[in-house]
Amino acid sequence: MLVSIIMPMRNAESYIRQTLASILTGFYSNIEIIIVDDGSSDDSVNIIQQLNDPRILIIPGESKGIAAAFNKALDVVRGEVVMRCDADDLYTKDRIAWQISWLKENPKYDGVCGNFSMIDVKGVVVNDTLNSDCVSDDITNELKSGVTRTHFCTYAIKTNILKKINGCREYFITAEDVDLQLRLGENSRIWYEHKVSYLYRLHDMSITHSQPDNQRVFFEKTAKKFQKQRLSEGNDELDNNSAPTPPPGKNNKSHSADKHITSMLVGSAWNLHQQGKKKEALGRMFKALSLSPIDFKIWKSMVAMILK
Repeated sequence: MLVSIIMPMRNAESYIRQTLASILTGFYSNIEIIIVDDGSSDDSVNIIQQLNDPRILIIPGESKGIAAAFNKALDVVRGEVVMRCDADDLYTKDRIAWQISWLKENPKYDGVCGNFSMIDVKGVVVNDTLNSDCVSDDITNELKSGVTRTHFCTYAIKTNILKKINGCREYFITAEDVDLQLRLGENSRIWYEHKVSYLYRLHDMSITHSQPDNQRVFFEKTAKKFQKQRLSEGNDELDNNSAPTPPPGKNNKSHSADKHITSMLVGSAWNLHQQGKKKEALGRMFKALSLSPIDFKIWKSMVAMILK
């Protein structure tokens, strides 16, 4: 079974080689990677071309954002199953293999997704998502209720379903994956497997930290509002060409990658401590302090951990 991996890209020269290696050296080789170069001005494209791998196709984007780039790739995919990978993130080695195996064994499902961990710029895991209360389960009804428990980049979806719902909606300049997941829940059957399949990198240029906070919140709320409209009326404001105008971006400068990573490290440290792994827990706490050495709350948390 051919798997098509869609990868929107813009200025990813620092990470693209590692990202592609995580896919190309995985346990499943029958793949095509469709990279949409969405206006890169760095050396990203040259780095990819140097790999000279016939499984990689680079097509030009139109600098209209992730949703438009995703759709452009979806138009040319040849595989029966589609996955997405952002150009700065990583796949786990067995991710494609186990998801394809699962779909073959469970033909009544149109998609399967997994968990993800967050990593820093060096690829070090900064949270322990498998310690959450989630369990493997059918999440179709959960999606219909407006709840998304994972990132779309953990999904493996049958191509015909994605094409049936016309991929992403380009109105969503962010949270396009939230809107897509909710619509998938309305049109297909999805299973969640409580297993890490994706490593999401936190850095200041990632969409999480470069997108204005007020726009991110607006689009996430709007995606859920639209779903309620579809379920009650059959369509939503976007379908009716009456979608609300997004607010102008106002960046929250405190929403930095380092601050986000620090928070993740502290939470991860306490999770490890509760498991009795005190040495590892203290290591995570020291890492948090190295990023925010004058943060009193982290020092207080460190002392509390040492004394317990």
